[in-house]
Amino acid sequence: MIYSIITGTGSYIPEKCVKNEDFLTNVFYETYGRKLDKPNREVIDKFLEITTIEERRHAEDHLLHLIWPFLQHVRR
Repeated sequence: MIYSIITGTGSYIPEKCVKNEDFLTNVFYETYGRKLDKPNREVIDKFLEITTIEERRHAEDHLLHLIWPFLQHVRR
């Protein structure tokens, strides 16, 4: 029998916020590497329609060395 004790829980919401509009200057490609022949606004709006994701949260670079080992452990 396995015995476990949960000593605490928590969560973290990164402060670095990337909104869909931040992708307006990006270049989008099709599966085979050909540049999409559509305006970026149209591509971004379609992504929003499909995923309902309006913004993403990214960990700050200085925190990655703390988070990465934990993620590697969780994936196993």
